[in-house]
Amino acid sequence: MSEVFQKYATFYDVYYRQKDYVAECAYVLNLIERQGSTMPKTLLDLGCGTGSHDLHWAKSGISVTGIDLSETMLEQARRKAVQEGVRVEYAQGDIRRLNLGRRFDAVTSMFAVLGYLTANEDLEAALLVARRHVAPGGLFVFDAWHGPAVLSEAPQVREKSFPGTSAGETIERHVRPELDPFRHVVHTHITVRKIQDGKVVEEFRESHPVRYFFPQELAYFLRKTGFDVACMVPFLKTEGEPGLKDWNFTVVARAAGQPS
Repeated sequence: MSEVFQKYATFYDVYYRQKDYVAECAYVLNLIERQGSTMPKTLLDLGCGTGSHDLHWAKSGISVTGIDLSETMLEQARRKAVQEGVRVEYAQGDIRRLNLGRRFDAVTSMFAVLGYLTANEDLEAALLVARRHVAPGGLFVFDAWHGPAVLSEAPQVREKSFPGTSAGETIERHVRPELDPFRHVVHTHITVRKIQDGKVVEEFRESHPVRYFFPQELAYFLRKTGFDVACMVPFLKTEGEPGLKDWNFTVVARAAGQPS
């Protein structure tokens, strides 16, 4: 698997400037506590991106390690950690093959990271990595696209403009999704234009395949890799089953016996 985010990674924090990372981080910790676990002292974040979740967890006193395939993302994450005055350990790595030689109280993988693993063998490999790195009885928390909702409310073309990082700069993003129901994938075709004082100064295109999952499918792979499913809930909720309007759902899995 090559790096999914290429030039797109450079503008990642521009696109998601308004994302409520504080609320999402509190939500994850709340889910962990609701499963009877204490606040984790150590946390491994698989597919950490530019590290916005990690910063808030680190500010809570958790020792955080972030792993990502994209060195461009990690450069931004390290810079933000220095700016915020928090310590996070970052390392470049493939979440299908990682072996840090130690275990953590909790493992996370947020913002539909597992969806970029479109082959079953890659998904299974990443789950085994999570299992290898979580302490016995510890929790693995991740979110994903919910298959029934994706098929019920098919993805639509989206366009949005964002203020850039300098005066007179605007970033325009056009997203054209292509649903592939046989492979459980949405091929997300993205065009980005950087506009300076009304003129297009940069333009690029990328395509990101994102897999959507069905709850029983994930439950099977989790059991196979040494986890018990603790709960599956709509994203940002702590109770209830994900329904046909819940495009994102959260899964909490507990490390059980040895993975097969």
